[in-house]
Amino acid sequence: MAAALRLLLRRLPSPHRETWQARVFAATRVPMLAMLWPRVVRIDARGVALRVPLNWRTRNHVRSQYLGAMVAAADLAAGLNAMRAIERAAAPVVLVFKDVHADFVKRATSHTTYTCDDGERVAAAVDECV
Repeated sequence: MAAALRLLLRRLPSPHRETWQARVFAATRVPMLAMLWPRVVRIDARGVALRVPLNWRTRNHVRSQYLGAMVAAADLAAGLNAMRAIERAAAPVVLVFKDVHADFVKRATSHTTYTCDDGERVAAAVDECV
């Protein structure tokens, strides 16, 4: 089953492939992320942008996105950079975040895009670990 899923994922075009890889990872390893139902908008060497819908799972009582959903989405955006670098290095590296800093400058009152443009720095850090 896993081999068939990998084969199917390889046939999808880039943003769709990474979206489903992130969703499968979230569903199997971090179920909280699966609740967000993220969609990869852009993924390249420079970084990642993903979109999280504002729906009943992510919306609070004042009709904006929960802070926890926002932090989880920012974490996933940065994590996808690291996951790609680890996959390319083909090394037994485990992804664990030590520290998180995020600036949320406005209430998220609609679908929100989270961007991490530190892909090259993350790749260099992974290369240093290997």
